[in-house]
Order: sequence, then C-alpha cells, then structure tokens
Amino acid sequence: MLLNDPTYVEAARVFAERIVRNGGDTDDERLVLGI
Repeated sequence: MLLNDPTYVEAARVFAERIVRNGGDTDDERLVLGI
C-alpha cells in the first residue's frame, strides 16, 4: 500500500480540514493541534 492510496489521501484531507476549522486563527495554534 502506498501513501497516495485513496484511503490515505482522504484521511489526510479530512485531518487537514479539521485542523483548519478547529485549530485556531494562527499557524502556530494549528500546528499545536496537528501535533
């Protein structure tokens, strides 16, 4: 299985959307949520 498999791509997309939506207003706040 490769990282460009649709399952991984979709999971990454949803994760990124959640970080942008709930991570705060700055990149630093979003980074904290992502880690």
